[in-house]
Amino acid sequence: MLPVCLLLIWIATACVITSIQYRHISNPLFFVVSFILLASAPLLPGIVARRLRSFMACGFYSRDKGSTTQIHLSPWANARCRYPRDVALLKKQLNQCIADALMRGRTVTIRSHLLTRKRTDEIMRYLTKQGLRMTGTVRERHTPRTERVLLILIYLLADHRYAQISRTGLDVTLQPVNPQY
Repeated sequence: MLPVCLLLIWIATACVITSIQYRHISNPLFFVVSFILLASAPLLPGIVARRLRSFMACGFYSRDKGSTTQIHLSPWANARCRYPRDVALLKKQLNQCIADALMRGRTVTIRSHLLTRKRTDEIMRYLTKQGLRMTGTVRERHTPRTERVLLILIYLLADHRYAQISRTGLDVTLQPVNPQY
């Protein structure tokens, strides 16, 4: 309901802006084109996001800071998985990203509102099956209000939907016991 209300407010604003412009411009074609561009502006980030998703190879990226590697979900990744194969692909990409960092002997940190104990246990089981030895620390954390608001805005702009963001998440830190170089 909220995205529809925001879209209606945006269209009303576009009407006001174009009517103010119309007083000063005598060409009606310019008026129509400017109204269409202003009214469709909220849809453009979603279109751009879908195009970027089609070109992205991985939904995660890693950033090295000192001796640690931070794993992040890409803002353009399609985390709204509709099919089990999409979920499996996203899990595989995350596990591979973590395994690559651990094999380089780096400490891995993941901080997300999407992480749960069950998902963390799945990651640990996968990594031990791959033969990686590590110690892990899992801490519950509070998702800050600014982070929740920004995530809601990203979902509104990129997916045209309102997302309920969890107030809690997990911080996961994985350290290799015996790094494989």
